[in-house]
Amino acid sequence: DAEFGSGDKILLYSDGLVEVFNENEELFGEGEIFKSLSNNNSKKGEEFLGGLFSDALQFSKKPFNDDVSLFLIESI
Repeated sequence: DAEFGSGDKILLYSDGLVEVFNENEELFGEGEIFKSLSNNNSKKGEEFLGGLFSDALQFSKKPFNDDVSLFLIESI
């Protein structure tokens, strides 16, 4: 059994987020995802997801080659 406190989040994301490439063909990868999660942790709901998506777009500086899906479960 898992217990969730106020503000706890579960994020599910597709491999398209991990596989975002920048102009140097470097992966966004888990390291950048964790950095983005930390930078956006105080945000909630759509603002949180928007921050993650925005960070991936800024990293890429070009259209994504794959679909990116994000699903957030958040305790209130």
